[in-house]
Amino acid sequence: MATISLPLWRQVYDQAAAVKQLAPWQDLYEDQIFCFVDPTSGEQVAVSVMGAGGEHLAIALYIGLEATHRFLAVTHLAVPGDCEVLELEQLHLSFEDRQGVSAEERDLIKQLSLKFRGSNAWPVVRRFHPAQLPERPTDSDLAMLLVALELLPLAYAQWLDDDRQPSLEQAAAQGEYLVYTSARQGDRLTWQGVLAPLPDVPLSFIASIVPPEVLARAKSLPRKAARLECDLVLIPRPLQDQPGESPYFPYLCLIVDPASDQVVHFDMVPPKPDWQEPYRQFAAGLLHGLTNANFLPKEIHVRTQRLALALTPLQESLGIKVKTKAELPAAAAVVAMIIQQFGQV
Repeated sequence: MATISLPLWRQVYDQAAAVKQLAPWQDLYEDQIFCFVDPTSGEQVAVSVMGAGGEHLAIALYIGLEATHRFLAVTHLAVPGDCEVLELEQLHLSFEDRQGVSAEERDLIKQLSLKFRGSNAWPVVRRFHPAQLPERPTDSDLAMLLVALELLPLAYAQWLDDDRQPSLEQAAAQGEYLVYTSARQGDRLTWQGVLAPLPDVPLSFIASIVPPEVLARAKSLPRKAARLECDLVLIPRPLQDQPGESPYFPYLCLIVDPASDQVVHFDMVPPKPDWQEPYRQFAAGLLHGLTNANFLPKEIHVRTQRLALALTPLQESLGIKVKTKAELPAAAAVVAMIIQQFGQV
């Protein structure tokens, strides 16, 4: 492990042990979040308790308003949104079996003279950046986690209060959540929580890159009265281009004709130099696939507004209608098959 702060890690492990004993997953679901404004970065962070099903016990922090909004949207999807969650900035404290703890972490626990025994008993902290494999947390990550763990019993007590719970549920249905802000008094912070709406945040726009020659070739293609399902999905299976390079989660660029269930085009796209690159290349990737298939469709259906925006060049230059649909059954079936073949982490 890199240089670490033993006192900071001791605080994390002590707080983790207290959370394990508190067991908030016995009463809370992952969409029953609370938020706080991080005193160091100023970012709003959402805290979600995982483990209501008893399988994966964890406290997840979604960092930033866009990550919070997208996480809440994923929790209300008709189908699981595990792939979408891996695009979010997040920090996890999970409770694992011993085999889920690295040798370096076991050495750290030993240095601190701590002991954990049993299943789902070993605290593990991981930082997730979009489309990347989890990393060891930095000291600033640990400081943020400690704030969340300090506030968790306060928020949990509110949900357990029979008089308070109905108002919290009603507020959540209207987009309001417990939000904690801090004030400094001497050398310590005091926290106050109030019900407040999540501030709206515009969806970050990712401009498409379509080479002029690709667009010119597409304009000469014959047209069909076809409606195609097109998707860009993160595949939760790590790939590594070269030994020694950091692994990443690839994106699947996909075109399916739902009338025949035929796969018109698919390609794996690496998130390089960052997770937004597959979105920048989405329109061009679809046009390459359509050029090889030798036709342009009447309509393209996509799952999200972000993908619809990425296909603006196809609407403006080629007159293809792009519609957002909550579900793409034909594309979803192909994605499920590919994920099954690849296996999941």
